[in-house]
Amino acid sequence: DETWQNSFQRLETYKKEYRNTNVPANFNDGDTPHLGIWVIHQRRHYNTFSKTSGSQGSLTQERIDKLNKIGFVWDLGRQDDYD
Repeated sequence: DETWQNSFQRLETYKKEYRNTNVPANFNDGDTPHLGIWVIHQRRHYNTFSKTSGSQGSLTQERIDKLNKIGFVWDLGRQDDYD
């Protein structure tokens, strides 16, 4: 889906600039005003995916893999350094 891919690409840019994927909910750079909300939704979709062994939710394994590749932090209580 093009919308997801555009948000993912913006997250990659954010990661390069801020060195993390913990986008504040109210983050607005003018290009992607809802990036923080999108990140929150990815975490929620991941939780649904995990709890249902992938049978529910809109997040696919391919998207999870892409997010993992850039060091996406799924649980804000756990913040490993991927750099």
